[in-house]
Amino acid sequence: MEVCGIREHLWLKWDPQRLGTIFKPVAPYVLRPEELQTFMNRLASLKVPTDYCGSLGKHIMDKKLGLMKSHDWHVLMQQLMPLVLRGLMDAHVCLSLMRLSRVYRNICAKVWDPIDLPTLKEDVAITLSMLEWEFPVAFFDVMSHLTLHIVEELDICGPVHTRWMYPIEQAMKVFKGYVRNRSRLEAFMADGYILDETIGFVTKYL
Repeated sequence: MEVCGIREHLWLKWDPQRLGTIFKPVAPYVLRPEELQTFMNRLASLKVPTDYCGSLGKHIMDKKLGLMKSHDWHVLMQQLMPLVLRGLMDAHVCLSLMRLSRVYRNICAKVWDPIDLPTLKEDVAITLSMLEWEFPVAFFDVMSHLTLHIVEELDICGPVHTRWMYPIEQAMKVFKGYVRNRSRLEAFMADGYILDETIGFVTKYL
């Protein structure tokens, strides 16, 4: 980055106190220990509606998030990130992350107007440009660039929520619970599904 003349705040520098030593300055997108503790405390103390997402507090282990389902990560990225990051980190970095959360919230909306598509494309481009000011070059791979193409898929395929895998994953979890013998997977799933449908029919209509 120093050779390219970009992101001067991330350049390696000589330590004036220890001669011959190079130190790496703290990047503005890195949370300080007290900020990280505040971030985790906010997540652990959040109260959300039933079945809105999993309990985030139980996934905090040694100031790290782990073993979360993909739906919980989506809720954290789209809804909770602007809330728990408020007042933390550098203001420009925090604003860019909040804009990214808003972009994904708009992409995953159940109802959207095709007229707003050019505005959404422009919003994605501006948000990624803001991230490029702060994050190193290695951060921007094909996955970060994919955000632009997801917006284009809205125009071609329609809303995202009609195409994602959450309902199928939830159904497969139920079906796998029917299995009692791994040599007859499909048979146990079919029997369990028929039994569940029969009990539901008898309960509701008889």
